Amino acid sequence: TRCAPVVAAQVRCPPSPQATGSRGGLGGSAAAAAGEAAAAMPLRVAVEGCAHGELDAIYAALMRGPPVDLLICCGDFQAIRNADDLPSMAVPDKFKRMNSFYKYYSGEARAPVPTLFVGGNHEGSAYLWELFYGGYAAPNVLYMGAAGVVRFGGLRIAGLSGIWKEGDYEKGHGERPPYDRSEVRSAYHVRKYEVAKLMALAPAVPQGAPPACIAGMPPPIGQQQRPQQRSVSAPIDIFVSHDWPRGVTRHGNEAQLLKKKPYFRDEVRRNALGSAPSTALLAELRPRHWCAAHLHVKFQANVPHPTGETTHFVALDKCVPNSNRQFLHILEFPEANGPKTFEYDEEWLAITIEAHDSMPLNRGRSHGVPQRYTVSETSRQLARQALASRGSARIAPESFCQTAPPHGPAAAAAAAARGRRPQPAYRNPQTLALLQMLGLSYRLDETSQGGGGHVGHSNALPGHIQAFEGAILHGGAGAATAAGVGMGVGATAAAPWVIDAPRGPPLRPRMVLPAPAAPANPEEIDLDAELADENPEEIDLDAELAADNPEEIELVGDDPDGEIDSRDPEDCCGAVNGVGDDGVGAGAPGGGHAAVGTETTSSRRERLLALRAAAEATGPAAAPAVAPSTLLPSFDDDDGNASDDIVYQPSAKLPRL
Repeated sequence: TRCAPVVAAQVRCPPSPQATGSRGGLGGSAAAAAGEAAAAMPLRVAVEGCAHGELDAIYAALMRGPPVDLLICCGDFQAIRNADDLPSMAVPDKFKRMNSFYKYYSGEARAPVPTLFVGGNHEGSAYLWELFYGGYAAPNVLYMGAAGVVRFGGLRIAGLSGIWKEGDYEKGHGERPPYDRSEVRSAYHVRKYEVAKLMALAPAVPQGAPPACIAGMPPPIGQQQRPQQRSVSAPIDIFVSHDWPRGVTRHGNEAQLLKKKPYFRDEVRRNALGSAPSTALLAELRPRHWCAAHLHVKFQANVPHPTGETTHFVALDKCVPNSNRQFLHILEFPEANGPKTFEYDEEWLAITIEAHDSMPLNRGRSHGVPQRYTVSETSRQLARQALASRGSARIAPESFCQTAPPHGPAAAAAAAARGRRPQPAYRNPQTLALLQMLGLSYRLDETSQGGGGHVGHSNALPGHIQAFEGAILHGGAGAATAAGVGMGVGATAAAPWVIDAPRGPPLRPRMVLPAPAAPANPEEIDLDAELADENPEEIDLDAELAADNPEEIELVGDDPDGEIDSRDPEDCCGAVNGVGDDGVGAGAPGGGHAAVGTETTSSRRERLLALRAAAEATGPAAAPAVAPSTLLPSFDDDDGNASDDIVYQPSAKLPRL
């Protein structure tokens, strides 16, 4: 859905039949008729691209359109509670802004619809680490965790946070807040551990089955074999990620994509655009829909599977207030039925139990993580008993609790009292309650040596959280309110839920795809006007962009760690051209940097264009082995420190999986 500038008119979302009967505004047959009308409406899910903390603008745009039951945000959510969270967000300093999330965290504003999100590569990672297994980041705003599965309205929704970087994929979760300069980026990189857990949602691998390959896409990791049938659990209706599955562009209008984003052309040609683990998950799980963001462009594709199933893929643009960016899309599920509230998924809880002890917490390469976890019957029984003991699968919104003061006078006073010490990282009560419900230990503050207490971490909880801890184990609001820490939400009866209940005929969602409007921004000029003033000369190095789109500013000078692609002015591609978080290309053994002499911006640009043209002229087949001395030079920021310059290498030497 193309979102025009927001106006004052608002359209409220329809309440569920249960809520309609409890409001007291309708009675008798009127209430029953309203309930029947609400029940007859299809379940509508709005999908949003990169949020970048612009919740006010996103919700205002939603209120202008048709009523929706759920909002899903595909990463770069930027859940920043206060200024102390900003250092844990990997963006240039000029983009470290509070935006509007803190209003929803503090209670000043409330999300008008249930909101679900995954993490991207521009997040307040310190806060999301507290909610590693998922939980409410704000009232009515649920984070899916590093990986997760939840249910809503009868739909089964899976998600994977972060972006893929091959060099960190098999490492453990060794980062701990407060993050250093390297950890602030590696903290959001996808790990094999989360992918192996999600792989457990697919059926068991039969012997001798052909590979689960999608036409035009690379084989999944480890040459996974194609399942012959689905597992006994329900299929995945919606899968949410930040970056795209690799190769998905071949199943949509690739030519139109490259017209909008010409700097993707080389990656698309080499089938290097996107995430290889996500391709494996797409092939194995075969969800009905896959939603993503990251590349700041709307793109759709229909991906066929050997089983005859098809996955509808949609990626959305970022939210820019008062623009014509295509950052919203609506899916309709006419046959979906179920309580319109977030619920735990029994199979995912069993997978969490099964994989808990093997979670790698080391900084180096992890061992003992399989390609996919196999869930034992014991873990399934423990998950089933955990849900039965609490009487409901509902993830209670009342379980939200603030662990840091929201932006405002209280946060400023706390920061002044700490002085130069960083904001401590507390154990989030929601995480503690979930692990206690499953009978698991808390491991998020362990180090690779097995001990706890990372620098800046405190096991002691503030007084209001100590009163709250343990009050949310059974999913009801009454206990939390009795503890004196309720969020102003009255007690709500738990919605009934039957494990593995029949779900009727398969859902046949209908996409609402309005006719595309005339592009208001055909040259995709970057709308962040401040860039043009702060960085007037560092333009994109591609000659075609320099001619067609002169204002797409290059942020090289703001990216000392080398994760901004010189061709992508919006910093959405993560690690590109083999450049890692240390700024060193994969072909540079020993971590050496190419020396770059002092020169003017104009001459430096001309030299780089000549080197790039020479490298592209050789072609991938004729590209020689890359030695440190032959690395393409980077922009030198003329600060006398070569260690923070960005190093590029010929595209033919990109790592492949």
